[in-house]
Formats: sequence, structure tokens, C-alpha cells
Amino acid sequence: MGYFGRSVTRKIALMVSSISLLVVGLSLTGIIMRVRETGLSKKLESFVHLQILLGVLLVIFLTLLVVLVVRLYLTGPLRNLHKVISSAEEGDFLSRVVVKSNDEVGRLATDFNRLLAKLTDVQASRIDTAMELDEAQRELEMQAALEAKNTQIELTNRKLTRRINELDLLFDVSQRLTSSLELEHVLQAMAELIGTRLGFQRFSILLFDEAESMLTFRHVFGPQGPGTSVGDNLPADEGLVGRAIQKGTHELVRDLVGLARNSPLENALPTSGSFLSVPMLHKEKLYGVLNFTSPKKNAFSDDAIHFMTALSNQAAMAIANAQLFKETLDLSVTDELTKLANRRQMKTALQMEFDRARRFSSDLSVIMIDIDHFKRYNDANGHLLGDQVLTGVARVLEKNTRKVDTVARFGGEEFVIILPGQDKATASSVAEKLRKAVAQNVFPRMASQPNGYLSITAGVSCYPKDADEPQSLVDMADLALYVAKRAGRNRVVEFEKNMLAEEAERQAARQVKVTRRRRRRKPAKAGPSERI
Repeated sequence: MGYFGRSVTRKIALMVSSISLLVVGLSLTGIIMRVRETGLSKKLESFVHLQILLGVLLVIFLTLLVVLVVRLYLTGPLRNLHKVISSAEEGDFLSRVVVKSNDEVGRLATDFNRLLAKLTDVQASRIDTAMELDEAQRELEMQAALEAKNTQIELTNRKLTRRINELDLLFDVSQRLTSSLELEHVLQAMAELIGTRLGFQRFSILLFDEAESMLTFRHVFGPQGPGTSVGDNLPADEGLVGRAIQKGTHELVRDLVGLARNSPLENALPTSGSFLSVPMLHKEKLYGVLNFTSPKKNAFSDDAIHFMTALSNQAAMAIANAQLFKETLDLSVTDELTKLANRRQMKTALQMEFDRARRFSSDLSVIMIDIDHFKRYNDANGHLLGDQVLTGVARVLEKNTRKVDTVARFGGEEFVIILPGQDKATASSVAEKLRKAVAQNVFPRMASQPNGYLSITAGVSCYPKDADEPQSLVDMADLALYVAKRAGRNRVVEFEKNMLAEEAERQAARQVKVTRRRRRRKPAKAGPSERI
């Protein structure tokens, strides 16, 4: 059954051959029985045998014919149908059964082709749906990526905008700071630009005094409080600012809530917000501190701190340049030892005050002062103590004169005081007050002086009574000083016209001194025996 069970053709051939054999067998059996009953001759028996042979051949022919017909019209189409079904089972829905007839097998193939067409449509629809879903998914992913990129671009744009604003501010600050070498102008520019452009609740500039180790509030933008107003001092080693200075970098308080307040600055900070202190350093030298206060918590990002540090470095360099300029300017017009105006500055001030006195027809007096026996003091006590005496006398003269007066070191132990608007009598009173103040002041080893204390001698002259030119005014005061020294020193003498007669004698005495100095400096000529 296994051999015939695998093929419809074999089954039909077996059925047809079996029926044919049965029919032929029955027919031949009837013929044989009839022949035996009638007793035919051997020729008839041969004929019967031939009929049997022909019957068998007929059965074989019919069987083969049925096999061919079944193969042609049934088995072949069914095999093609099976082949297409197997392809469809493997996913090939585009294959079709070739329909060659309109019988049941042809209709079955046609129906199967329609089924495949519908399955192809369904599969195509599924593919289209899957493609659409994939496309939608890709679009969603691209949209999400685009939104993320847009967000990143917006953040980058905001950062770039903030950075450009910071660089613009830094450029403006740099221009304003380098446009002037006056320290006050530099500080004012910093306060205006930083305070107004950055929008802080409070901003302050503190300058460092190295000698006192103190910080001084020079500018405050925003509310001021006790201990944090302009002019107030703050120890450089206390609180938040002290920690910033000690570290040499910024000190940040992200949230002022709960801050331990142990200094006037910390007590003046708001109860909430953020605080940043940045030291102003240039070439590792401290020039001051910049303090920033914001009402927002965590207001100072890393980029903001980096910018504030760059800003403080720029400010420190500008302050260093301004201080260096002031020191250079002071050195050009200030005596290095006594810190008084030097001779050059004295001449400039004298010319300016002389022009003003002439313009407004006012008085102008000059006092020429000399420290008595100063050479003796130097010889007895040394030049270091002599320098201390010069500095001490300078401070006494400054303390006992007005701010509008010019106190200058004329040279050596001589000083000049210019008194705008003062007549000779008033100037003499001032000179006498100065003489007494010096005599009452304590100086190192002053007991070595002839009087047992340090004393000065002064000569006074006045415009327009005594001279009509600035230099003549100084010369007349110097002549009065010469007369006072000849009279015994430690006194004040006013210039009088009759003193001009002594001018020639003074000039002769000066010439003698010059000649003596030249002789001491010139080496002696070698004798004939010493010459080579």
C-alpha cells in the first residue's frame, strides 16, 4: 500500500487494471465454460487462448492509457499545485499554478492562485505597513534627535551669547581700565561697568594695604551697611574674604542660608542667595578683592567663576599699573627720603602760586628753613640717624602747616615752605610756630646738639613787597636765612632791603667753600723725584 499510497496515478491504474482484469477474467471464464459445455475443437481452444491473451493485452493497454491520461490531466497539475503550495509555505507568494484546463483540478488551481494573490496582497500590505511603521519610527527617532539637537543648539547659543556678552564686557573693562592711569578713575570704571552690566545685587571693590594687612572698601555698588561702606576697613585674614586671600583663589558660598556670620562683611550679607569673593592677583601679588552677591541660590556657575577670575586679573593689572604710575610720578616730584615735594615740584608749585598771586593781587610768602648744626649731628651720630632727623622734621613741618601750603625739601638739611595768601607777618608767625614745634619734638640723640635739642633757623620773604619774580622770592628768603644763621641760629628773620648789602659777602663766602671743596677733591701733584 505504501507504493500505491504515494501516487494517485498508481491508485487509479491499480483500480482500472483490477476492474479490467475482473471483467476480462469473467468474460474469459464464461467463454471457457461455454466451450467446455459444447465440446468445441482444439482450434476453438486456441482461439480462446488468443482471446485471453488479447484480454490481458487490452487490460495492460487500458492501464497504460489510464496512467498516461491521469498523469497528463491529473497528476501533472497536482504536482505543479503541490510545488507552488510548498513555495508558498516557504514564503514565496509570487509563484502561481499554471492552469491548463477548466476541470476540477484547473478550478482548484485557479482558486489557489486567487488565494495566493490575496495572500500576496496581505503580505504586501504587511510589508507596506511594516515599512510605514519603520518609517514612522525613524521619523520619530529623527524628530527626537532633532529636538535634542535643537535643545543643544539653544543651550549652545545661550552659552555663546553669554560668552560674547562676557567678552564684550571684558573688552570694555579692559579699554576703560587702560584708558587712564589714575587709580580713582580705574576703580570708578570698574564699579560702573561691572555693577551695571552684570546685574548683581551687590558688588564691592576692596583694596589691600600690605603695611596694615587691611582691606579698604573703595567702591560699593548696591546697598551699604555698617562695616561695609566706602572707607571702612576689613581685616585681610578673617571670614570669607580672608579664606579667599589665603587660598589665592575664589571663595564661593552657593547658599547663604545657614552661613556662620563672624565678620562685619558676613553680617551685612543677605539671608539668602549666593556670594563670591575673588582676590585680585597680578604676578602673585595681592592688590585687593572683588566681592559679588546674587539674590539667587547657586547663581555662580563654573563659567561665571572663570569669567570673574579673568575680570579680577584684568582689574589687578590695571590697579598695578595705576599704582606704579603713581609711584613713578611721586618719585619724579617727591623727595625719596622725606616724601615731601622735591625741588622740581617746589619750583612748579611756586610758579603756579606766584602767577595766581599776581593775577588776584594777593600775598605770597616763602619760608626757607635750615636744621642747625646738622653736619655736626651727622658726624656724631651717623647718617642713618641723620636721615631719621630729616624725616622727623619733615613730618613736623607737614603737621603744622595747611593743606594748601607746599612743604618741600630744597636740598640737604634745607626746606622751603610756600604759603599762598599769607603776608610776611603771618608767615613769620608760622615760621616761629614751626621753630618751637621742632624744638619741642623728640629726636634720637638730640642731646648731642649744642643746645641739647634739635633746632631750626628760618628766613622769610613775601611777594610783592620783597620780590617780583619767583626765584627772587626764594633768594630773598635764603638771604634772610643766611642773616639769621650769622646772628646765632635758632631764630626767624624776615627779609629786609638792607640785607642786600650782605649778598656780596655771602657770595664770596660761598666761593671760598667751593674752592676748598675743589682743592680737597684734586689730587696733589707729584714732586720731581716722584715723577716717572
